Amino acid sequence: MMKPRQTARPPRAAPPRKGRPRSARLDEIEKRLHVARRQARRIAKEVESGADIDTIEEAKLRKLTLEGDKLELQLAVLRREYFPAAKIYEHFLSAFTVFKSELLRLETALPPLLAGLPPEQMQPVIRAEVETALNNLAERNWPS
Repeated sequence: MMKPRQTARPPRAAPPRKGRPRSARLDEIEKRLHVARRQARRIAKEVESGADIDTIEEAKLRKLTLEGDKLELQLAVLRREYFPAAKIYEHFLSAFTVFKSELLRLETALPPLLAGLPPEQMQPVIRAEVETALNNLAERNWPS
């Protein structure tokens, strides 16, 4: 028995994102950061007051301080204040490749345009080609 012919399916929509929305995650991290800072300040006051604090309390203070630092970094990443270095490197590499190709394009575009021109007429031609290259770079869809 022959199978019915399958037709191409339309592209699927992106699945709904699991978990809480980004704003809820930000709120939770901000609350945890506030609690960690408050606890760290309390322990720091005890240590500074010269109370008989053993190394366990100092370790707790260090742990809470590091936890606060970690939460601050998580908040910054969620707020898009920091980006992974690999992603930045990839974007710069892409941009420099495009710049290089535009500059190298001038090497082949200019000689036929400048052939036989006196030096005073070369400058406007060169300027026009450079502006064209800069406009090509400005109009390009750069990755975000």
